[in-house]
This record gives sequence, structure tokens and C-alpha cells, in this order.
Amino acid sequence: MVIKTMANGQMYIAELVEEEELISEYSDDSSIDPDFESEATEDLEDFLDGIDRAVDILSSSSSEEDAEGGAGPAARWQGTDVEDVTPTQLIFQPARTPGPHLPAGKQYSPLELFQLFVTDAMLQTIVNNSNLHGERRNPVTFERLSLEDLYAFLAMLVFIGVVRTIHIEDYWRTDIFYNFPFPSSVMTQCKFRAIARTLRLSSPADDAENNRKKGSADHDPLGKIRPVYEQMRQACRAHFHPGQNISVDEIKVKAKRCIVPPRRDLEPMRWGSKLFVLVDSSTGYTWDIFTRRGGQGASGAVGRLGYQSVMSLVDAAVLGQGYRLFVDDFHTSPALFRELLAERSVGACGTIREQCAGYPRGRAGGLPRRHRCPRGTLRWIREGPLAFVQWRDARNVLLCSSLHPAHANHTVLRKVRTAEGQRRTLQPVTAPPSFSDWDRCMGAGLLCDAIVEHYHILHHTNNWYKSFFYHFLDVAIVNAFILHRELAKERQEAPLGQVAFRKVLLQQLKAAALSCRAPPAGGQHKPRFFTQDDSATQARPCVHCASKTMVSAPHAMSPCALR
Repeated sequence: MVIKTMANGQMYIAELVEEEELISEYSDDSSIDPDFESEATEDLEDFLDGIDRAVDILSSSSSEEDAEGGAGPAARWQGTDVEDVTPTQLIFQPARTPGPHLPAGKQYSPLELFQLFVTDAMLQTIVNNSNLHGERRNPVTFERLSLEDLYAFLAMLVFIGVVRTIHIEDYWRTDIFYNFPFPSSVMTQCKFRAIARTLRLSSPADDAENNRKKGSADHDPLGKIRPVYEQMRQACRAHFHPGQNISVDEIKVKAKRCIVPPRRDLEPMRWGSKLFVLVDSSTGYTWDIFTRRGGQGASGAVGRLGYQSVMSLVDAAVLGQGYRLFVDDFHTSPALFRELLAERSVGACGTIREQCAGYPRGRAGGLPRRHRCPRGTLRWIREGPLAFVQWRDARNVLLCSSLHPAHANHTVLRKVRTAEGQRRTLQPVTAPPSFSDWDRCMGAGLLCDAIVEHYHILHHTNNWYKSFFYHFLDVAIVNAFILHRELAKERQEAPLGQVAFRKVLLQQLKAAALSCRAPPAGGQHKPRFFTQDDSATQARPCVHCASKTMVSAPHAMSPCALR
């Protein structure tokens, strides 16, 4: 029993009314769960007497509360016996034609699709910044990186995503349990670790200037990833346009240090950063990326991170109008949904928390929180363009939508216990239409996130900016694969699978590393045979050629003259 205190000092019992309505509605239902029936015990009469005493207090208090909140005649939670209005459907007017935006008539290899997102200019910027940082830190012993080294490093990262081991050094082991020939043919373990340690995305001058601005509004917490971050966003939006159904999802990028505190309620992660992505629900393509700058928070709904991420990603000037947005309970708020519909002509649907501002709490007739009721039980309230729905599945599901009616002739398949209560069988269960659309459209974003998590390209790093870079590479690979699949559908060809696509990509990255290798300057090293009688019948080994380690010389060697 939960006792709630009103602002005028009156006290009433809200849970009693909810339970009374459910008991009266389902008392004659033979399909009700046996556990629910057992709760109607001998003290039911006393229970109902308490309800009758609370009804008088509830009627006056709730009417005053509804008058202040502007709920109108639909102040109570309604059942499926009351019809709901169908919202006006938005006219879909995208800014560009949905689908891939690439030159027609060209066959793209996996490497060419990957280079649409990770360009040579981006890689050369990373090479230059890494060399500047390395020379400043170790001016004597530092070995400069080249574009060839970075392409070989990317090939190893893709290989790490396909073939999983416990430790990085396992890829270069030669025992019978590992003995992979590919890593040794690309680079040595020392070279790989040196590049991973030296990798920088921003220049030292920009970092020093940004550090001097700490504590002021001009300081950019994303300064270390800003060059790659902006280029990745532009590339993702340039080569594809999403369809009408889109979703915004939250991704946790693991790192030792974090710039945004992680969520603690769902899947807590001790060290990491938040990244928000806008995903096309039909393909899983990541169209845009957002992470909030520090010091930009505000009070109220506008200051919420979920509100800021959605308003930054759903840009009507770039996307268009008439889109259908699906989000989870972290982003859902009635104020956000009303603003999207009024200002950007974007409908929204998502799960919602009962503690969210604007949610109709304390209304009579809702689903109880602590007592079970049959699956498919549905309650709803409409407030203007928004329909709030309470639906019983395995637990209570709370939804808010500006796209759907509260209920319709719609069912989903669920395992329901039989009348004997011995086994479960698949049976159709009444469900709101908003739930089915939300489950289907949010699944594409979750699938994309699952692919990135399964094939993530590096085990662990302590630097948050490197974690972002590795995640950007994962997003580039998945987007390249989706473009490959969509182009294959247009040509009516069978596309490569996810693993096959990555295998071809890492081989082409290795070939690109070899093609970037500069030819040696000066003369070539060509030793001659050496014998006593000047007859070239027996070869004397050259010390330089027989060396098993790489030799770094300031100048090219001249041809041997061993005669």
C-alpha cells in the first residue's frame, strides 16, 4: 500500500483504486493466471471497504489536480473499450533521395568503400600529427611513421577484429596453438606497438592552445579527436541518406578515462564515454554521430543529455521532414516529442520512464506496479498529440508516441501459460501498435551496435581519444559493408557476408600498404660472387643480406665490389 500526500495536505490511497478496477475487470476471466487468482483471499471484503473510503478523497483531489494540469476529460487511464483517435500521418519529404549516394555505373571494392569514410587525407593528417608528437617527445630515438605504416596498422586492426585472441602478442606467436602467417607478413609486433603508442589525431600546437583555455567557455573537451570526428560525420552524411524510419541510440566507448560520465542504471561501465548515433532503421547505417561538449548543460528538459543529443542529430535542414523517430527511455520526454512535431515535423515514439517530467503520474486506473495482471492488459491516456500507453508484457511497458493510436486490432506472439499452468505455448497477445513499430525500428540500431561490439578492432586502450578513433574505424567498416550490400541489391547480385567482406578488406589494406612503399633512393645493393680463380662458381654470403633484423641507414648503400 502506497500512501501519497497531496499539496493541500490531504492523504489518499492510490494503489487501492488501481487494484479494484483490475479485480473487477478480470474476476470472471477463466484465462487469468493462477497466481493472480490466489490474491483474492478471504480479506477481500475488508480490502474493498478501504477502497470505498478512499474514493471520496480521490475524486475531489484528482479533479483539482487534473484541472491544474490541463488534462481535460481524459484524466483517467482508459481501457481498450474506449476508442482513441488516429494521429494525422506526416508527409515524408526527405532532403535527398533515401539510399546510397555514389556515382552510378562503378564497381566498388571493399577498400574503395572503406576509403569513402577513412580517406588518404585523414590518414595523412594522423601521420603528420603522430610524427609531430613523437619527435617532440623523443627527438633522438623516434622513428617517423609513413602512410604505408598506417595502412599496415589498419590491416592488422581489421585482422584483430576477425580473429580473436586473449593478448596482442598471441598474433605473432609461432607455437602450434597460434602461428598466424598474416600478422608477420604485415609488420612486426614491435612496429605495431610503436604505432599504437604514438598514434595522435590532433597537432601539438592545437592541443597546447586548447589546454590554455581550460576553465573557460572556449575550451573544447573533444579537441584531441576534433579533426577525425568532423571528417567522419561529414563522410557518413554525404554517401547515404536514411529512409523514413530512423532511431537514436546510445553507445558506450570503453576507455580508461572518460569525458562524459557513463550511465549507471543499465549495463554500467566503469570507464568510458557516451556516443550517440542516428541510425537508419531499415539498413542499420550510421548516418550521424554526436557527443556533447562539456560545460554546455542547462537546467530543465533542454539541459538533459538525451534532449541535446536528439535535437543535434535530427536536423530537419539536412534530413528533411516527415521522419519517424524511435528512441529509448533515456531520450524520451513529452517536451522533446512536442517540440519535434511542432518545429521540425518529425514524429517520435519511445519507451518512457514513469519519473520523467510530463508523464501522467498519480492518475486513477493505471496498471499496478507490484501485482501481476494478465499479459496484454492495456491502459492509455491521450494529452494532445501524445498518447501514453501502459502495456503488460513480461513486465509493465510504458510508451509515449505522437505517431500511433493508443490501441488497435494488433497482436504479438508470446509464450503464455496454459489453463492447467503446466507449460507455455505461443499465443497471440494484444499489444499497442506503437510497441511493434518501436521494437522493429530500434532493432536495426541494436544490430549495428552488436556487430561493432562483436568485431571491435582492438582489445583495450587507456587513452579515450584512441578509443574514439578505433570506434570510428568500426563504424566506417560497418557503413562500408552496408553500402556494399545495398549496391549489390541494386545490381541484383549476392553480396559478401560480414566476415568475408572484412577478409577481403584486410587483404586489400595490406596491398595498399605495399603500394604506398617508396622505392629506395640511390644505387641498389647487388653483391657479386667471390672466388680465388675469379670463376663465379661459389657464392660468399653478404653480411648485410644475411642480417635477420631491419637496418636503418642514413643513406642508400652503393653496389658491392667484392672482387
